[in-house]
Amino acid sequence: MVTEKQTISFIGCGSMGSALLRGLLDSCASPNPEVPKPDEFHFIACTKTSRSAGMLSESLGEDASRVKITHGEPVKAAEAGGIVILGFKPYMAAGVFDTPGFLDALEGKLVVSMLAGLTVEELNQLASSNGVGMKSKRCIHFTRALPTVACRYRQSMTVLEIPDNLPDQETHVLKSIFSRVGKLRILPPDLMNVGSMLVTACLATISVPLDGLLDGAVAEGLKRSEARYLVVQGLQGLVSVLENGEQTALMREAISSPRGGTIQSLITVEKAGTRGTFAEAVINGSRQFSKPR
Repeated sequence: MVTEKQTISFIGCGSMGSALLRGLLDSCASPNPEVPKPDEFHFIACTKTSRSAGMLSESLGEDASRVKITHGEPVKAAEAGGIVILGFKPYMAAGVFDTPGFLDALEGKLVVSMLAGLTVEELNQLASSNGVGMKSKRCIHFTRALPTVACRYRQSMTVLEIPDNLPDQETHVLKSIFSRVGKLRILPPDLMNVGSMLVTACLATISVPLDGLLDGAVAEGLKRSEARYLVVQGLQGLVSVLENGEQTALMREAISSPRGGTIQSLITVEKAGTRGTFAEAVINGSRQFSKPR
């Protein structure tokens, strides 16, 4: 039975994996009082190359001593972990699963996939094609979690795919892990791609118009640092409005005065077809996740 005392092994620890690792390390040092207090985790991070391992160690700084960092040894890392997090590129899945002994090392364990576009069913099929199910009565408990890089600051919105047959204890541990680095939402398999794309768009895609706002403010005389400060607080204000259930259309109407600057700015972005562009961005990104790897 998986417990929160066990070691978490990261197989692949790039941008997303290292962000999650940093968030979890911070959560162990300063637990969130709103999250059920678990025992401290132990961590292993296995990268593909020695260069990547060195970069990870450097990025962790003083926290590197709290993580066993290895490279090129995914089987040993998986064997040592009670919980295994898959953090490599999705197209690498078949190659990693083909590594002799790797799937054997996953048997009976909670395995959390952060591989975009690969469902739990597809992961099970990939594992079965390598004969694991035929050689052992135990199975690999695959789940799927798609956080954002904001988990580094414990502000991720993570979407989870949890199979119906996942034991309650493992479901509890999975939720506990990602509750430590932000908020979570459980989605059915067919909505995971659009859910993941939406939370990603809130960071990557929305950052494009934010840069435009900053550029406009600089052109009108504000220093960029000052404009950035104003925008950050403005976004926090928008979040509070949304969290209190206010509708965005009604909010825009309420703050748009006759002959005012706000209504002129809204007309400008609507003339550019901005709404449709962002809708198309989410649709295209979601469909890209569904394409064969």
